[in-house]
Formats: sequence, C-alpha cells, structure tokens
Amino acid sequence: MSKAIDIFLKTTATTMGRHTQDGYQIQALPADSKAFAKTLAEPKTEELLAGADVDIYLAEDLLFFTKISLPLQTPDIKKAIALQLDMLSPYGEESLFAFAASRHKEGYSVTLYCCRQSQTMPFLEILFETGAHLTGLYPESQRYLTRANQKLSWSLWSPGRFGKITHFNKGKVISRDLCTPQVAADQIKERTNSVDLYALAGVEADAAPAASLLDQPAASRAYNMLPASFRRPDYMKKALLALAAANLILLFLLGGGKALALYQEVQVLDQQIEDTRMEAEQARQLKADINKLQSQMEAYQSMGSNIDLIAFMDRLSQELPATAYLEQLRLDQPNRTITLQGYTDDLPELTAKIPDLGAATLKSTMQRRNMTYFHLEVNIP
Repeated sequence: MSKAIDIFLKTTATTMGRHTQDGYQIQALPADSKAFAKTLAEPKTEELLAGADVDIYLAEDLLFFTKISLPLQTPDIKKAIALQLDMLSPYGEESLFAFAASRHKEGYSVTLYCCRQSQTMPFLEILFETGAHLTGLYPESQRYLTRANQKLSWSLWSPGRFGKITHFNKGKVISRDLCTPQVAADQIKERTNSVDLYALAGVEADAAPAASLLDQPAASRAYNMLPASFRRPDYMKKALLALAAANLILLFLLGGGKALALYQEVQVLDQQIEDTRMEAEQARQLKADINKLQSQMEAYQSMGSNIDLIAFMDRLSQELPATAYLEQLRLDQPNRTITLQGYTDDLPELTAKIPDLGAATLKSTMQRRNMTYFHLEVNIP
C-alpha cells in the first residue's frame, strides 16, 4: 500500500489517516505535543512514518481566512502579502500563510489562509525528526477536494466554536463564511448556490458525511503553508544521481589509475558535501529556534494592546440574531474598530440588536440574493 499519510491537527484532537487494504483507516493520536512525540517514538509508529510522505491538515478553528484585492501592477503577490501581514492576519509576524490568486481585468483576487506558528511548529518538528517526508501543511477542507468533486460546486461544513462553511467551485475556494450550527442544510445550499453539501459534524438533514470523501486521494495542493525549512528538496536527489552517472562515464573513459584517483576525489567531495549538509541542518535548527524565541518575545511585548477579538466574537455570537450570518469581519487595530458585513432576513430584528453590541453604527444596507446585505461598524473602547 501507499506510504502516504494524513495528519489532522485540531484544537482538542489529533488523528492520523492512511489508505490500507481495508480502506481508509483513522488512528487517534494525543493532542498534546509532548504526548504526541512520545507516541510517534514508539517502534511501530516510527517505522510507519520513516520515509513516508506526510500531509498535515489544520482544522478550520486553527485558521484565519480572508479575501483581498491587489492591483495588476503588483510584481510579487507573496511579497506584497508578507509586507502587510500585520494588517491582514490576527497572528501578525507569527503567521504562516498561503494564498491563491486569480487575475481579472480590475486586478488580482486573492484568497488567503493563515495559521499561528506556535500551534503548528512543535508538531512539524516532531514529525520531521521521525524521518517523515513532510509534503504540505494545508487547511483541512483541502483534504476533501477530490477528483470526483473538483469540477463541481459544493460546500463543506466544519464545526467548532464558530461554524464555518467553505464553498468550492471548480476546485477553488470561493468563500468561507461563519454560520451558527442551527442553520439547516437546505438554507446553506441556497445561500452558497451549492449542488452538494458535506458536513464534518453538526449539520441537520440533507448533508452527506465528509468522511465518505476520504476514500479518495486529495486532488488539491493549494494553500501549502509548510515552511521551506521542513521541505526536503528533491533536486538534491537528482543532483546526486547526476553526479553518480557522471562518475560512471568518467570511469569508462579514463585509464585505471586516473579513474581510481578521480573516484577518490569524488569520495572526498561527497564527504565534504555531507559535512556541509550537517552544518547547514544545524544552522537551520538554530535559526528556527531564534525565530521562535523572537516571535514569542514580540508576542509578549504586544500583549495588552490588541483588541480582545475572541471575547468580541463570543459576544457577537450571543447578540447577533439567528436570522443573520456574516460574510466578512475586518479588524482595524489602529482605529480600534471592527467592520461587519453579512446578510439578514429580518433587518428590524438586526437593528434592534445593534445597541447591545456597544458603540455600533449601521453604515449601509442593500438587497442581495433576496436578503438584506448590511454593513455594520463597531467601535471598541
């Protein structure tokens, strides 16, 4: 069977999945990094992971998603995102990010995923030390994108503290919305124009179990947030094969004495390459440790000055009417304001709830999809 392995990292659980002769098997792993490392050090698990291609998938609760637009004159989209990451991601410089961009006449439409380094790096380091070949760090929703549905319009419900609906169209992530668990499947289909709806858990009738898609290999390699330091470069293997082939040709062309001398020189060079590789690996580890410490120091220094976004969203989930759902939430840290945009079936009920959110102002409303699209701004003291 294939040695490809999936690792699913979630807030309260970690699992490992792989294809076997009996189908796709899922094994529970400890969610704590120390217990996780101890389990992976067991002989059977260590033997299973050694040399295997491992994809890591992060639960939606561990991710931040947003959509931005960039002008056509942008020379390097990745660099442009990195320069404004403090404004785009709530994790700031501690973010790992990946994006997908589509070119239009007006500019680039970019969908961006971010995760926090401190929540993922310990697990990546543990897996790397087992000898596993880390091939990617993706949003969990990408695991359920297969050849069978990559050309369809469909949605995936992900449970959590705040439910999330990821909408796919022809293999691309079109949107990801927050939604309360009480919303029925037929309403989700209507709002996202989806043909099919799959759910990880917690949705009412007419939603197929997403686990049924795991029997098929993942068809997407988008939004890979894996740091370059964990990627084993394939060009090294090709370079070594090319060097070996060149050595064989030279052995046939040169005389016995010259061939032997050349072979000895090649052995010396191989040893030097190996020594250099070990030094580079140590330097990489030291650099990773330094960056981790710097990120922690910056996080500690910035504590107390940021908006308590979790507390606000908790209050928002309690005060926002059940007939309303959000399409976009934008944080303006310098001005200490939060902009909310979304849809509601009952505008008077939403208007009545606005005072409960604090210093909130309804900026505008308009009709979309037979619903009222609202723009709300909340000032945080």
